[in-house]
Amino acid sequence: MADTESRGSPAAPLQIGDRFAERYLIEAVLGRGGMGTVYRAFDDAVGETVALKTLDHYSSADASQVERFKREVRLARRVTHQNVARTYDLGAFGGRHFLTMEYIDGRSLRSWINEGLSVAASLDVAIQTAAGLSAAHQAGIVHRDLKPGNVMIDVHGRAVITDFGIARMTHEQTAAQTGGLLGTPAYMAPEQVEGRPADARTDLYALGLILIEMLSGERPFAGDNPFSLAMARLRVDTPDLSGLARLPEFLLETIERAVQREPDKRFASVAEFASALAKARHELGEVTAVWSTSGREHDEGAVTLDPHRTHTSVNGLPTSASTRSGTVAGPNTSAGSGPHTGPSTTGSATTANKLRALALLPFRYHGPSESEYVAEALLDELTDLLAMTRGLRVSGTGMTSRFTSVGNRDPRAIGQELGVEVVVDGTVQLAGSRLRVAARLFDVNGGYQLWNERFDGTLADVFELQDKLAKRIAEALRVKLEVLDYAELTDAEAVESYMRARRAQAKWRLRGTDGAIHYFRKVLERAPAFRPAIAGLAVACMRAWFVPVHGDSVDRAAEAADALERALAEAPEFPETHTAAATLAMHLGDYQQAVEHLRTALRIAPTCALAHEYLGRLQMEIGAVERATAHLELAAELDPSFRWSLSDIARSRAMHGDLDGYRSMMAPLIGDNDHRSTTFLVELRVSAWLRDRELIEAAIDRVSSSLDVEGIRPVYMFGRRLLAAYDPAGLAADLEQALALTEHRRTRTLLHQLAAEQAAFHEDYEGALEWLRKATDIVLVDVDWLDYCPLFEPLREDPRFLALRAEVKRRGEPITFAS
Repeated sequence: MADTESRGSPAAPLQIGDRFAERYLIEAVLGRGGMGTVYRAFDDAVGETVALKTLDHYSSADASQVERFKREVRLARRVTHQNVARTYDLGAFGGRHFLTMEYIDGRSLRSWINEGLSVAASLDVAIQTAAGLSAAHQAGIVHRDLKPGNVMIDVHGRAVITDFGIARMTHEQTAAQTGGLLGTPAYMAPEQVEGRPADARTDLYALGLILIEMLSGERPFAGDNPFSLAMARLRVDTPDLSGLARLPEFLLETIERAVQREPDKRFASVAEFASALAKARHELGEVTAVWSTSGREHDEGAVTLDPHRTHTSVNGLPTSASTRSGTVAGPNTSAGSGPHTGPSTTGSATTANKLRALALLPFRYHGPSESEYVAEALLDELTDLLAMTRGLRVSGTGMTSRFTSVGNRDPRAIGQELGVEVVVDGTVQLAGSRLRVAARLFDVNGGYQLWNERFDGTLADVFELQDKLAKRIAEALRVKLEVLDYAELTDAEAVESYMRARRAQAKWRLRGTDGAIHYFRKVLERAPAFRPAIAGLAVACMRAWFVPVHGDSVDRAAEAADALERALAEAPEFPETHTAAATLAMHLGDYQQAVEHLRTALRIAPTCALAHEYLGRLQMEIGAVERATAHLELAAELDPSFRWSLSDIARSRAMHGDLDGYRSMMAPLIGDNDHRSTTFLVELRVSAWLRDRELIEAAIDRVSSSLDVEGIRPVYMFGRRLLAAYDPAGLAADLEQALALTEHRRTRTLLHQLAAEQAAFHEDYEGALEWLRKATDIVLVDVDWLDYCPLFEPLREDPRFLALRAEVKRRGEPITFAS
């Protein structure tokens, strides 16, 4: 890229349709300021949309200014975190210095503040912003100019900090207006006003001011001009928090500590501040307090509850989405649009936004006294997990600790005393090293038991055990509570159909009268507003589209698009909805959006096995084996029906040469009748990688009687062709026949991967390269497979193979930073 220095007057603004620096196609103007202009541009060199900032004000800057600017950008590039906009490149062209950054599809926090944010949304934004700041501080970078205009909220509720790299230059421009002060006056820390050094606590102070503004609708300081506005904070130890008087005392104390005049009196770090906010967020639950900006019928500065304003939210931020022309859309991002209130044509708004109050009683312990701590630790872990689940308000252990004896554990009395709707009770039994946990859910109205389940384990690793058991119990409770939330909309037959649908979906039985799609539709015929079924149907239809079947007359692509559009519009609060949206994004090759949807799903329900399974698979494909394994194993632990996802781990172990690990992982899966097509495919592929015809024959024999299973016939034909004499034309014909069954791009990519393995198995490496090229042209992201599949070893130094690998690796970059 050109990096020559330009002198003279700033160049004329770029126009939409212009091609800048011979690679950036200008698509839209995002904003203008004293420094220059921000554009949305398509970067031809890498094939993606970026934010292009032309620094017109500095086109004639002296060499020292330019060098300082470059140094700041180089520092910003060291920060890689999901809540910080990534800085890509820096250069000069045609009279302009410019930089490119990650394009955030959304709106600035300033826009959201002007419209009003709930308490829950405000805390969520603050916590995410603190996470981004913490990552920057760990890299040795202080923002120095944090303000609502420098925080973007994308269409999935992700808060993203921008402008790390140009903060110092912004300060120099601002200094001309504020008598030498460096920073934006409304959000400057006292030490900045006084000209003292800025550090991480300077950003902490600014974040505290922003949080006050989110919660109250007003800036904490006022002034007639930038100078008086900046100096106002030197007259008091903390800003006036009277506008937040209706918030709980513990939250007020947290905010007050963040905005102390002296840095030493603030939190030691933004991470510590974030931890305190997260605790407050859990205590508050899904608070719906909203600052009213539509009028002044409420007291000035007060945080009020607006009963006429409802929010369907993801991660606390108002949102809606729909699918049109193959794209997944988020909240309306046009200027002046308000937070989406969700559909009102189906279902009950009260039901859709219901916050269920739950109390966890101390688990009764039976066993040696020295191990009694196990029950207490399990209860604490379970309390924390349930508190992070959207839609639940969980009573703290301090409120329930007095309910220890059997005599005072009547659910009806506890419900009345604590003001909760359901109660969880349980026992922990320890005999030798064997541990058994029984959990029960009670309705406080009648005292009836609604659900119960037993969980077994050993005491060998108590910390791992408590983590696993707590997550399994939390996930089981989440699913059960979803049904309870809609009890007034359903009858016994609808609930039974829903449970049948979930069981069929777990076994990948999707089509036909015993399939998940059929049962979900039966539910919605009887209860059209039963949102768990709306979300579940979207997942089932996405899966049916992914798995092609001969003779299927249904347009599965249209069916999946319709089901997802309904789920995004009517059930955006369910993790299953966002997991289904992630699968559509994967089909489109938009892995950034896929990851964002999966993050949203796990923010809604940290124990959602489905989201963990999809995220684990994506991470496994890009080679993040350790993180992927953790997600996939957790999916299987949360829901035993997901144990088939362990085949992805087995495949990885085989590719990396750990055949013993592969065999031990596959042994219990090979006999799993519910997921034969998945495990059969892994078994066949690994046998081919080993070039072991006996293993291939044995695998084919095992499934020859199961050809009626959905999706297994193409896999069976793959195995048969491995054993037959190599026929490139026949392979191409088989592939065309399989491709005719589906337009799903992930499925078509997989089919081309299998064709590449067929050719390489028969040592036709030119043919393998051609199939790999075609897979890459679709949505291939499996760089780990390219790097370690033994069949491709002869190709790994071929420049054509290396070029394909580079393209696949680039495509998978958005997955790299997923947690």
